[in-house]
Amino acid sequence: MSLPSVPTRVWQDEAVRSALADWDFGQVSRMVRQLVPLRQEDVAALTGLSQSYLSMLECGDRRLTDVSRVVQFLTGLGTPPDLVRLPLPGISQPADSAPARTAAPAEAPPVAVTPTAPDPVLPWTADRMLSALRLAHTADTAADRPASDANGPVTATATSEVAGADTPRPASGIALNSMIQRWDAEQAEPLRRAAAGTRVSLELCDHLQGTLDELRVMDKGSGSGAVSDLARAHLALVVRVLERSTYDEVTGRKLAAVAADTATQAGWFAFDAGRPDAARAYMLAGLRAAHAAADDRLGAGALSYLAIHGYSSGDPRDAVRAAE
Repeated sequence: MSLPSVPTRVWQDEAVRSALADWDFGQVSRMVRQLVPLRQEDVAALTGLSQSYLSMLECGDRRLTDVSRVVQFLTGLGTPPDLVRLPLPGISQPADSAPARTAAPAEAPPVAVTPTAPDPVLPWTADRMLSALRLAHTADTAADRPASDANGPVTATATSEVAGADTPRPASGIALNSMIQRWDAEQAEPLRRAAAGTRVSLELCDHLQGTLDELRVMDKGSGSGAVSDLARAHLALVVRVLERSTYDEVTGRKLAAVAADTATQAGWFAFDAGRPDAARAYMLAGLRAAHAAADDRLGAGALSYLAIHGYSSGDPRDAVRAAE
């Protein structure tokens, strides 16, 4: 018996397109079923998701945020690639879209990496958290580059070349509001990794946190300018551990918590040292890491720093968004 299919006319429906743009996959499932029509069992057969899961998705009791499952859902329904911002396997991409990276057959298709700060509308995955942390580090490195070096003055063009296309544009206004709204609404995906690196212990996490606490003590005596570089280097180490080590769910959450605390504190140091754009990038990355750690306390800390940043930088609306 052949599986049913979703006709092209369904994807022309404005309500379906709007639900896709909002990443409301429960609404997409419900409307596709009504327009074809299909049963939940039919959608389950097409997407590989269970009927019970689809039922909870359509009722709003579950959110589909895991990237591999999102791709599985959209591919199973035959969603046109120009309606989503993910490289869907087995479907030709439009000419102006970025090519998807090749993944091993056993892995879920990865999301194409963009050279700017991660879009807050897309699911808040662990990979996007790491991308935000790396980009914040790049922004701070570019902002802290000296005005001249051994080869002569560094022009604005040269600085841009050093920073590269990966320098993030810190969110503000509507984009910042979107991040603040979504940081505690998105479901945190499982945070564990099996890599070639050493298995991380909870004791190592404690040591990494202890180093950050020592930097806070140093800041009280020496000022942020003196410890800003150390905080930047420490964050780079934490990110490297997250990227290249092996850890389970509990340890992964704790590592993300250390990353959130470090990024937020590095943002404060950068702000105090006169690098406001780098500071905001750090704080937003800290907000993403707090989400990955499922730690409301650290998220509130990042938001409070963002509020102070907005007020002190002459952006009162941003300050109010973060404070609220």
